[in-house]
Amino acid sequence: MANGISKKNVRFPKKSVNHYIKKLNDVIQLNGVLLFGSFAYGNPNKHSDIDLVIISPDFKKIKFGERMQWLHEQRDEISDAIPMDLVGYTPEEFRSVAKNSAIMAKAKKEGCWLYKK
Repeated sequence: MANGISKKNVRFPKKSVNHYIKKLNDVIQLNGVLLFGSFAYGNPNKHSDIDLVIISPDFKKIKFGERMQWLHEQRDEISDAIPMDLVGYTPEEFRSVAKNSAIMAKAKKEGCWLYKK
């Protein structure tokens, strides 16, 4: 993806995603935000959503299933306008899942870091 435009000319909603990342960073300690899926791999279409891995040590206090609900609750009118698939891991969980899950291994290898501490 070059300059926010994919190979198929589907524009990445950079402003909305950056707004969401900033909002998250105001309420939790972010270690990283990793874009994966069709936008990261250069093959989005008009129906593609934004796939993000959110990495924070603060997730240690939140059960895994509750993290996704919490991450979606942090969206507002700006970031809510775009479809997002959000998953949250602690740094330790992400290291482990990136070794044991083909999807997360590919995300770590081929994804795009939108924020990294």
